[in-house]
Amino acid sequence: MVIDSHAHVGQGRFKTLSPDDLLRQMDENGVDQAVLVPVEEQIVAFNHEGNQYLLDQIRQHPQRFLGFAV
Repeated sequence: MVIDSHAHVGQGRFKTLSPDDLLRQMDENGVDQAVLVPVEEQIVAFNHEGNQYLLDQIRQHPQRFLGFAV
């Protein structure tokens, strides 16, 4: 099993990656699961929103995504 232990998802100032794009990249590269991390604004200022976004994505893809809450 291959796990990406640090994958930022969402739309931020410096990083933008949708969950669908991440899943596509995971499939192309043989990655089974990814630990999702919020984008920079959701780490520094908007913690609740970032954690909720991760939770929503994990619930939609529980076999593929794990979460790292802040």
